[in-house]
Formats: sequence, C-alpha cells, structure tokens
Amino acid sequence: MNVVLKFLNTYQKKKADQHSLTMDIEGDNIIKVSPYKICNLTGYPILVQRDFTAQQEKRKQDDQPGEELLIQNLVKTNYQIESEIEDMIDQVAESDLQNQYLVKFQIMDAQLASEVPQVFAQINLDRVKVKKHAIKNTSGELFGVYCTVDIIDDRKLLTIASAIVFVNNTAQLLEVQFVNAENTLLPLPRDQMVPVPVNFTRMVICLKLGADTSKYIYLEKISANQDFFYEIEINKLFFILKVEKQNHGSSYTLVSILPPVTLINNLPIDVQMHLLIKGDSFAIPLKLGAYGQHQELQISLSHKLYGQLHFPPMQHS
Repeated sequence: MNVVLKFLNTYQKKKADQHSLTMDIEGDNIIKVSPYKICNLTGYPILVQRDFTAQQEKRKQDDQPGEELLIQNLVKTNYQIESEIEDMIDQVAESDLQNQYLVKFQIMDAQLASEVPQVFAQINLDRVKVKKHAIKNTSGELFGVYCTVDIIDDRKLLTIASAIVFVNNTAQLLEVQFVNAENTLLPLPRDQMVPVPVNFTRMVICLKLGADTSKYIYLEKISANQDFFYEIEINKLFFILKVEKQNHGSSYTLVSILPPVTLINNLPIDVQMHLLIKGDSFAIPLKLGAYGQHQELQISLSHKLYGQLHFPPMQHS
C-alpha cells in the first residue's frame, strides 16, 4: 500500500511530455530519465507504438492511440511511457509485473508494405529475451527481423535489427555494393554499426574501396554460419571478416571488418616505428592518446608478406 501511495504522490506532482527527458516540479528542474531505449538497426525507419494489455485496452479511450514514436535507421532514442495511475496500481497488485509495457512496431518502407500493414506486436520491454519475426516483401519472400531486449546501464534497451549488421573497424572508407540490386551502395563509416536493409539480406555483395571491389560475398551463406573468420582482398589490400551470431547464436549476425595487423602504442611516450616489407620501409608514427588512452594505427597488410618491425636509433640532444 505504501508503494501505491508513493505512485499516487508522484502522479499528482508531474505530467510530463511524452518523450521529454526533463520536467519541472515546484520550480526545480529535475532530470527525468526514461527506463527504456529503442535502437533501430533495420535499414529503414520504424514506427513504434504502445501495445495495450487487455485490462489497459478496456480503460483506453477510443481517441487514445498510445505512445507513438517514429525512429529513423541507425538511431537509438528514449522511449517514454506515461502510465495511468490504474496501470501503476495494477502493477503493484498483480503477481506478474512484466506484462504492463508492451510495444508493437511497423517497418516504414514501400518494398515491405502490403494492403494490410505488417505490425509486429507483444514485444515486452520488461522481459530480457530475443524474439525473431518474419516479414514479407511485396513479392511474398520472408525475411527475419530480430527484437532483443537487454539491460544496459540499468536501462532496458530494445534493439530491432536486420538479420545482418556490418561494422567497419578499419581505417579505410569502405562500401557494400549489392550486385543484384543495380549495384546499390551502402557506406560503412568507421566504427559504426550499419545494418543490411531487411529485404537485402539474401543478396550477393562486394566490398568496395574506391574504384576497386572484392570478390562476391554471399550474405545468405554468411548468416547461415555461426562464428568464423573470412579473408578478402581488394586490390592487394587484405581484410578479415569476423562473423559472429549475437546473443549466443539466437540473434542477428554481426560482421566486423578488421585489418590483419593492428599496432597499438602502450608506452607513455610517442614513438615512431619502421615497417620493412621486401626492402621497402614505411614510417609509422604511434602517438599516445590523451589521458593515457593510446591511439591505434590500423594497417591493411597481407599476412602472406613477411615483414619485420624495428625502432630507429634514438636522437640524443
């Protein structure tokens, strides 16, 4: 009963905007942090709405659509649910407290649209799990969409993801080229997760660096494997594809693009190294990052070339 009274007092003091992160109580500006965040990794915008339970549906007015949020691709945002006081009382009274905050979503793309919108419901923001949904394109083909609820920094994070997500961990400006989709290009900025659009996950691709491309890569074969490493070459530069199924194999496939060699300066000073390959010398400055964080230099280098590292003689003043 004390908990219910505490909810009542809180409810009477505030009625904030739906997705606002601040509120004003008696003249004091209080930071309000939503307990939920939603991350969109589908390749398209998504529309997220509150999905009401049977009890909530009875109380809901006809003109009350519920919390609605349009989330663009690659965006992670707060999702604020404004519970009515009856919902709060139900949460305290019911033995199962994990059935109050459900959401549903729809992918907003013409190629995945139909006469009846495909709405995926009953996604529980309070239950940590992975759930796979099947979505149809206009040709009737089925594709997978993964909904994963994790606890990150004491907050619930719902990630809605395509079956394959790339991350470019090299210093190169790479792109994914979809061979059987009129060579459509998907840029891969460094250190950023980029999903393959939901209905592109069975296509044949090349990795593109400038005007050069790799050999064909079959996405369907990549997503069918659990965990493995794969080497590709683009104009004598070699890269490693590290393929990992997330959440112990139950979620989407993360493809990390890595250089074969990474040099990291862990010394407390800036240094310069020389890389010798078949008589050619390459100077490599390795600086120390601010506040003791070291800066890494990533080199695309064939492991088939046998090189050696050495320090040049120190200059004494």
